[in-house]
Order: sequence, then C-alpha cells, then structure tokens
Amino acid sequence: MNWFCRVLPIALLALLPMGSALAQASVEVGAYTLHVNAISSLDVSVDVARASGITRSASRGLLNIAIRRLQADGSDIATPATVTADAINLSGQRQILSLREVREGDAIYYLAEPRVSEGEALTFEITARPEGDASVLQARFKKTFFAPLPP
Repeated sequence: MNWFCRVLPIALLALLPMGSALAQASVEVGAYTLHVNAISSLDVSVDVARASGITRSASRGLLNIAIRRLQADGSDIATPATVTADAINLSGQRQILSLREVREGDAIYYLAEPRVSEGEALTFEITARPEGDASVLQARFKKTFFAPLPP
C-alpha cells in the first residue's frame, strides 16, 4: 500500500489538533457500512492537502466518505458507490456538494469541500448506493466549523 493510501485516513482522523471536534457518522445496511466525517480543511497538513488536491482555507470544510462491505471472513473491503451529499446551513440554504472519488491502492474515498464560515453549523445529508447492489445507505449529521487554534 502506498504512502497516500496509508496517510490520508490517518491525516483526516488522527492529525486533528487536540480539542478539535470531529463530526462523524457510521450507518450499517446489510453487509455495507457508510463512514462519513467532516473537518476544517485547515486541519489537514500541508503535505497531505497537496498530495490529495485539497484546498486548505478557513472558508472550506472537508467531507470524507467511505463505504465498506463486510466479507465472509469478518474483514471488510472498500466498495465503490454512487454517492451524493448536500450541506444545509441553519438558514436552510443548501449546497449540493461536488464529490470526487479517490482511489489509491485498496482504498476508495469520496471527498467534498463545502464552503464554510467561522462558527457555521452545517447539516450533511449523504446517500450512497454501492455498485451492483440495490442497498441504499443514508447518513445525516451536523458539524460546526471553527478555524483550528495555532500550535
């Protein structure tokens, strides 16, 4: 597995500053699990952002989506899917997010960069349909975006 495949999930989850809240959700339908999380794009290191094409900005969030399928042996594998996502602010304004699929090694992620303002709360609505299956996975969660504190 190459560097990007190992580093992106770690960077998006583990490299958050202490005290930074991670909005995340996990939904299971049949053999599938939908994992979603949202962070400030400033929480992503410069190197990881550059390698993955993420724009680091106080006015951008980062939504990360992955679908995993449970195998007979108890392991799970990344699964391609048709994924849609919207972000809704407290005034009811909806952003239809443009997702891009990232495939590196065995990993498959769907990334979007919603517009955000300091202190803004967004509710994310995600729908995923795994390729070759009629299953529909849906998640809804809320995240308030704050710029990270300086180190």
